Amino acid sequence: MKSRLQTMIFLLFPMVLFGQVVNIESKRIVTDTTGWSGGVSIQSSLIQNKKRLFSFGTKAHVQWKPVRKNLFLLLGEYGFTEGDQRVFQDFGFGHFRFTTRLNQRFALESFAQAQYNRANKLRFRGLLGAGPRYELISRPTFKVFVAALAMLEREVELDGAFSEGGRVSAYVSFTYKPNALFKLVNTTYYQPKMKDFSDYRVSGEAKMEWAIRRRLKFVTTFYYNHDAYPPEGVPQEDYRLNNGLKFTF
Repeated sequence: MKSRLQTMIFLLFPMVLFGQVVNIESKRIVTDTTGWSGGVSIQSSLIQNKKRLFSFGTKAHVQWKPVRKNLFLLLGEYGFTEGDQRVFQDFGFGHFRFTTRLNQRFALESFAQAQYNRANKLRFRGLLGAGPRYELISRPTFKVFVAALAMLEREVELDGAFSEGGRVSAYVSFTYKPNALFKLVNTTYYQPKMKDFSDYRVSGEAKMEWAIRRRLKFVTTFYYNHDAYPPEGVPQEDYRLNNGLKFTF
């Protein structure tokens, strides 16, 4: 019964940070103007049958573009799912990224990130990284980006197990925006350990947005994560389909 309860929670109340890899590429707000922009979203669910289940999640991001070639991006997220006096999910993360464009195609990125995720037995993960980003295809309605970043990782599991070292963080991302009402963003990450490429993570995200009003959008997102060596008791892969509303400013 408990396993069925957990399965129902994860199917009905999916949270973005269920996987261990946080997808940053889709969080960028593409704009040709300088200044501030950002967005915030909140989702919650309550179900009452034999058990009362409650799920809550909130996300926020702010970006600042002081000049056309520089971009500062700050992200935050928190969520939980609880029921029957138990907490099934409890996660949060913060991410800061700086991008500076060297020319029309090349840019350099650097980032810092901290996160935790009880569902994946992750007490803490800290990341520091930097590397190049290249715009492979640049058209008004279709863009493709590739990047290969180096990062340092420190990880502490709930049982106290500790690890640290270097990883490659490579990704391919494309954006398709045929008009002002629809946008599709797909990103795939590959993150192997520098000293052992058999220890790797792969994550993917496909996000579709439909405009309801000028600042209100309906969003459908599919997430996939695979970890070659997850913590004991955590499955190697997971995937989720999430629907929600997004308000931007």
